[in-house]
Amino acid sequence: MVPIHESDVAENRWNESEWRQFELWERIELRLKRKKNWTIFGVVVVFIAILSLPIFQDRMPKWRALKAMRILAVKANQMKVDAASLGVPLRLRIENSNEGPNFVVEKVMNCTTEGTASAKEWGRGPVFIHPSSAINYVALTEESAKELGLTRVSQSLCYDPSSPLVGNEETRALGVLTVNDLAEKRLDRISFLNFSGLFAEIDFD
Repeated sequence: MVPIHESDVAENRWNESEWRQFELWERIELRLKRKKNWTIFGVVVVFIAILSLPIFQDRMPKWRALKAMRILAVKANQMKVDAASLGVPLRLRIENSNEGPNFVVEKVMNCTTEGTASAKEWGRGPVFIHPSSAINYVALTEESAKELGLTRVSQSLCYDPSSPLVGNEETRALGVLTVNDLAEKRLDRISFLNFSGLFAEIDFD
């Protein structure tokens, strides 16, 4: 058996100590590298967020209006279901008020008769859920739409499932936009609820 000298033991301890110190520094270096990478990533995210903030602020009115129109689409679908099940024509109308745009569902004699004299109110409610947002918006009237060059915009849609005229009309749309956009005649943030086809199929833009 080879004898083990104290000098050999001391040398081994020294080598092991140096190796442990090297491993420690390697872990510290790896930790610092990860920290640096996360710092760079955080700075990039903050930078992109700052650059995107004006874009989000500019498009937010459009997104709020689209959300309101999706809610209105649910009401329109329910109106079509009620009209089909009851066999009576119903009209969806959008109007302005001091609190913002409101929708009105009315029972009418037929869809060819204009006016509201013979109409019976079926239901009503606000287009926007939050009143604080609603006061900043208006429903686009037919007069304002013509001034802006929008010919297909209306403030009402009548649905009569038994009428042969349904589906032969051109696409009609209800529109909402902010008060400021209407004053500035800005068109890119108007939100439309479109009705087209035999069954007044709904889409958004």
